[in-house]
Amino acid sequence: MAVAIAMPALAQTTAVAPPGLRLPRNVEPLDYDVRLRVNPAEDAFAGTVDIRLRVLEPTDLVWLNAKGLAVRDASASLVSDFDARPRS
Repeated sequence: MAVAIAMPALAQTTAVAPPGLRLPRNVEPLDYDVRLRVNPAEDAFAGTVDIRLRVLEPTDLVWLNAKGLAVRDASASLVSDFDARPRS
């Protein structure tokens, strides 16, 4: 399963097929902030993932891998001027 995040004002009006084996290369991840809540007595877990991205070419659609995950909510925010260096 792949998740697509689209900004509402820029969203495409036609359906787009999910990518195949590899995700498109128009966006690259810079770093991840993953926070999981795990209970060893349960089969499932919960958490959040924040991903900082660099957009390499204009796009109104960003694909993310989510195989085997149930995504309850996804959002995106744009920052026009940010430091693209990895966080330390």
